[in-house]
Amino acid sequence: MSEKIINKIIYTILIISIFLWIYRIFPYFSNNIPLGYDPWLYRLLFLDYWNNLPNISFSNLTDRTKLAYPPFLWFLWNILQIIWFKIENLLSFWLWFFSLITSILIYLNLKKYSRITAIIWVSIFLISIIQYQSFWWNYYKQIIWVIFMLSSFYLLEKQKYTLSIPVIIWLFTIHRPSWVYFLITYIIYKLLNYIFSKEKFNINDSKKEIYIILWTWIMSILIYIPVFQEQILWLIKPLFTTALTDWQSWTFFSKADFWKYNIFIILASIYWLYINIEKKKFDIITSWYIAWMIWVWFWLFFYNRFYIFFDIFIILMAAYSFWKIYKQNHKYFLHILLIFFISQSIYYYSYVNLHNQPLIDKTEFENILKIDKIIPEDSILMVTHKNYSPWIAWYVYKPTIAPWLFMENKWNLEEWKLWWDWDWEVKCNMIQDYKDLKKPLYLWIWKRQFPENLDNQTCFEAVISWVWYALLKVNFE
Repeated sequence: MSEKIINKIIYTILIISIFLWIYRIFPYFSNNIPLGYDPWLYRLLFLDYWNNLPNISFSNLTDRTKLAYPPFLWFLWNILQIIWFKIENLLSFWLWFFSLITSILIYLNLKKYSRITAIIWVSIFLISIIQYQSFWWNYYKQIIWVIFMLSSFYLLEKQKYTLSIPVIIWLFTIHRPSWVYFLITYIIYKLLNYIFSKEKFNINDSKKEIYIILWTWIMSILIYIPVFQEQILWLIKPLFTTALTDWQSWTFFSKADFWKYNIFIILASIYWLYINIEKKKFDIITSWYIAWMIWVWFWLFFYNRFYIFFDIFIILMAAYSFWKIYKQNHKYFLHILLIFFISQSIYYYSYVNLHNQPLIDKTEFENILKIDKIIPEDSILMVTHKNYSPWIAWYVYKPTIAPWLFMENKWNLEEWKLWWDWDWEVKCNMIQDYKDLKKPLYLWIWKRQFPENLDNQTCFEAVISWVWYALLKVNFE
């Protein structure tokens, strides 16, 4: 089979993948309810930094912002708001833009070695269900981290060491667990090369890279000084205590889901992994694969969110597998690639078509908008399921009590389970924990959450009640 025909087919696959990627952004144009969960939390973050200007200080930030989000980066977003952009633009258009930038960086990282591999990597990236989910949930930190990760690899490979320093600093400061993960991967990479390639391994060749990694790591620690207690010391304990506990990071795929929705890409990647292990060839990609296997196997901190990063490299290994088959037999390559691409495209399209809708419907959204005008200004609002917490926090502009998310919450997981499982009598007793707030407390209930047993209750007064939902005022004893 001629090279010309193969090139046409590969470019056709790329074009189809681009259109399938574009399909995911249609809901942003077709309705006024943003997708996912994190847009609402990021809006609170942006507003927190915005309200703190012109001071670039952490003293006036909320406890959640100081605990959950890396320092300084979000001040830079305020510059965009000052010159033109609104928060809504940052949470929609810029997310699409970053996804597009990621695909371009993927191509640049591989173009020098193999144009075919680069195009296949981009094509699979555009139709990956894992990457779609990170886009759908609006995982801004993870998406931006992938961009800096790919940029750092590209600059280090080009030996642009001076330019790589600020990039790696941002890499280390955007997402703290990934910062640890990057270092583990780099150490595994160097150790494997030293063990299996002693005759080729030369420490002098790696000195510049090692110095850059070390110094950027130190400088990133200095950036965290204003929130060192909240963001560094708080992270140390989970790193060593969550192993083998199935501790997960709130929302993303489980281990079983990852295999289920990524099965075609995983199968395609195994061939390249086999070749590398057989030849004892351990590049940064193979090292990343091994580091991820260790991290997930032992259920280390935030392991299910690391599927986003691992997916980038498992896609690359799948692309390398296709390139290896291409070098061996053009005919087999084309047949296997087409079977894979058709299967993955159908799987991706079906998944996106099923999930490409907001977490709450239009009626829910419209009623949430009314809450702020119904309850007193100094009120506190409780939601008993995480599905509603970011929406309430964004649009009601009141302190919010919700499972795990906000500082006003006093209950741990076991106490929340007690609330969900028992009747109104237990709930009325538990709600007294919030009596010391000395502010009006309201409870928001809707159909997309655990059913609340409030039959014959005595401590909740209905302010508004509908068929599926209610806004209740808490009457403290």
